[in-house]
Amino acid sequence: MPGRWQRGSPSSPGRGLLWWPGTTSRSPLKSVSALWAIAPAEVAARIERAHQGAVADALRFIETQALYTRTGTNGVRQVDVTGLVATAFTHRDSRAGDPDLHTHVAIANKVQTAAAHPVAALP
Repeated sequence: MPGRWQRGSPSSPGRGLLWWPGTTSRSPLKSVSALWAIAPAEVAARIERAHQGAVADALRFIETQALYTRTGTNGVRQVDVTGLVATAFTHRDSRAGDPDLHTHVAIANKVQTAAAHPVAALP
């Protein structure tokens, strides 16, 4: 399920460690999107900045609290990394055309260890 931590790994779901499937979507409440759509430009811009700040906070949390990689035979050693690589796409409506401010984030599955070795990211 995109956008949620999953138990296990892509090859053995349901068991073991938590892993991130690589994409996530962040949305404010529908009422926020509705207000954003009808608000004067100044207010809409403030709402959009708040939304982008929330997305940045979520990514910062993942980067500082949850991102790591594993090394060694069978990935038995968990090591810290220097950061993540991601790209974000902000959409402003739903597939049905309703106001729906939301951001999709694709997170790369490659990181660099603190020792500067490029490796696969989240197990």
